[in-house]
Formats: sequence, C-alpha cells, structure tokens
Amino acid sequence: MEETQLAGRLVAELERDFDGLRRLADAKVVVHVSEPPPIANNNRRWMGVALGAVVLLSTWGLGASNRTASADSAASLNGAEFTGTIKPSQRATLTSTPGGTVQKVLVAVGDNVTAGQPLIEIDDPAARATLDSARLDYQAASTEAAHWQRSIANLDQSIRDINTAFAQSIGALSVAQRQAEQVPARQFRDSPERAQAAFDYESTKLQRMQKLHAQKLLSDEQLDEQMTAVRIAQNDLENARRWQTASAELQRAQQDQAQQQIARSRADFQQMRADYVARLAQAQTRALQAQQRVDAAERAIADTVLRASTAGVVVDVTVDVGSRLTSGAPIVTIAKLNELLVEVPISPKLVNILKVGEPVTITLPTMPAEQVEGRIASINPIPAPNMTHTVEVEFANASGHLLTGQRAQVIFR
Repeated sequence: MEETQLAGRLVAELERDFDGLRRLADAKVVVHVSEPPPIANNNRRWMGVALGAVVLLSTWGLGASNRTASADSAASLNGAEFTGTIKPSQRATLTSTPGGTVQKVLVAVGDNVTAGQPLIEIDDPAARATLDSARLDYQAASTEAAHWQRSIANLDQSIRDINTAFAQSIGALSVAQRQAEQVPARQFRDSPERAQAAFDYESTKLQRMQKLHAQKLLSDEQLDEQMTAVRIAQNDLENARRWQTASAELQRAQQDQAQQQIARSRADFQQMRADYVARLAQAQTRALQAQQRVDAAERAIADTVLRASTAGVVVDVTVDVGSRLTSGAPIVTIAKLNELLVEVPISPKLVNILKVGEPVTITLPTMPAEQVEGRIASINPIPAPNMTHTVEVEFANASGHLLTGQRAQVIFR
C-alpha cells in the first residue's frame, strides 16, 4: 500500500513539473544511474510503473517543446515591453567652407527654422575684394566696348558721307565742264562743230572768190586774204578738236583720280573699321569674362550667409561671433522633432519575427505617461557587438514633446 501511494505522488509531481520539462527541452539531460537499494519483490512492480511514467512523460514533453518553439517565441513578444532610446527621425549638420569669420549668429538652440532661413552671416574679406575687382574689370571692359561701338558707328557714317560727296563732286564736275563749253570765249575753246562750220563757210567763200579772180573780177590781194581766212578756220577746227580730246581726257583723268582717292579712302576706312571691330570683340570678350567673375564672386558672397537646408529645430550651434571658420567644421545642426524614432535592441532569436511596417505601441516618458501608435521603420540586419539587432520604430510627435535621448517602452503587436 505504501508503494502504491509513493508511485501516485511521483506521477502527480511529474505532471506539475511538465512546464519545467518543456523549458528544458533544448538542454542536454544527463542521467546518473546508481544501484538502487534492495527492495522487496512486491515493490519492484510499482517502482517499474513509476519509472515508465517518468520516461513517457519526459519523451512527450520534449517532443511537444520542439513543436511549439516558434509559437513560444511569438508568445514572448505579445504584451512584452522593450526599452529603447528616442532620437530625431532626421538630422542635418551644416559645415563651413574655408576662410571667413563669423559676423552674426542669427539663431539659438531650440529655435524653429524654415528651409532657406539665414542662420549664420560670415565675413569674408577675400570674397569681397574679388567681387570689387571683378566689378571694376567689367565696368572698364564695358566702357571700352561702348567706345568701339561708337567709333564704328561714326566710321560707317563717314564712309556714307564720303560716298555721297564723291557722287556729288562727279556730277558737279560734269555740269561745270558743260557750262564752260557753252561760254563763247576764244576760238580754241569753240566746239568742233562750230569750228567745222566756220571752216566750211570760209572754204566755200574761197571757191567763189577764186572763180571771180579767174574772171579778173577780184584782185590778188582779196584772194590772198580769203585764203588766209580759210587757213585760220582750218587751224581753229584742229584746235577745237584737240581741245575736245584733251578736255575729255582731263575729265576722265580727274574722275579716275577721284575714284582712286575714294577707293583709297574706302580701303583705309574698311581697314580702320576691321580694326575697330576686332577691338570691340576683344572688349566684349573681356566684359563677358568679367561678368562671369562677378557672378562667381556674388555666389561666393551669397555663400557667406549660411542657410537652413531643411525645416526643423536647431539642436546645436558650435560657433560664436568672431569665430574663425575651418573647412568642414560643423556649425549648426538641425533636427526634425515632429517625427521621432525609438531605437530598440532585439535579441537574434526574436528579430526574425518582426517585419518592417508592423504596428507598435509606444509609451512615452511624459508626465503622465502617454501612449502613441507607431510602426517598425527599419531592422538592422547586422548585429551590434552585444549581438542584438537595432530595430527603429517611428512615430509622430504631434504634441512637440522634448523626448530626444530619453527612454521609451515599445510593445510589438
């Protein structure tokens, strides 16, 4: 009877420890068996029943533990709180360029800023000197270009005036020559036609007088006078013809001379104009280059005003008025605090259960504690040195609480 009660108590205790056997499913069990003390034959049967029950329950518990391992892991996340650190969702650090001294600090830590808002004014004497020099070069080149443009315009007007004057002089010369020919001056200036008519008249008169002289009606003296008149008329005709030829040649020579003079003047003006055009092009090139330097210098001056690259809250200002800037040094840090992240370390056994985008509940360290809804933003696949994976949970900070750097409780669902 005592042996039967002993076996019953053993079975009951094994059933109560069933949960403990499941937790030890992954552990290696080493059983040390020693020689039992001698017992009566009647008790061996009940001891065998008890040992069989132990082995049966142990085997069933180990198999059930293997089948429900993943379910236990998932169950370990439900309702469990994990502690993480709150940080801004976005953070921008503005750095400096080499040279310059801080002239004005326009913001302080905690100020809300908008994108493009001026934050720091930098005094850069080298940039100002470069801008002044570039502006002087541009002004000088522009003035020179304007001068050559006026010179070309004046030269073109001179060429037009010369062409007009040449045409007018040729016309005036022709008119003057025709008027001179019409003036009844000396015989040799008579026209060949008039001299020819005079010669024909005197020749005809001579023929009549020769007939009268043959009839003894006219004296020798009268005949000689008429023959002299014919020679004079013939001489006048020859002179008129020579004068006409010489006058035409003179007119042609004068016109040729005038044309050569205007041609030389045109060539000189064209050469001068080409030189002016080349000088104008050089001045315009220098003006363009100077303008480019002015634009670059103005951009450099604009860069001396450090502006916010994004909207947010100023969380760090590392310079004061008078600080000398070095290349790449951080000046102002801006963070977005309307959206925050919680960095939660998760063990490797649990991290594979989580998925990006899954909802979470976050308990904020406010007074009183406030719960907000969020979601898993990222899961770092590379573990930290302590073999935990960083899971980032994002949530909206609509109330504007100052929570960065504080601890929050996260419940994964």
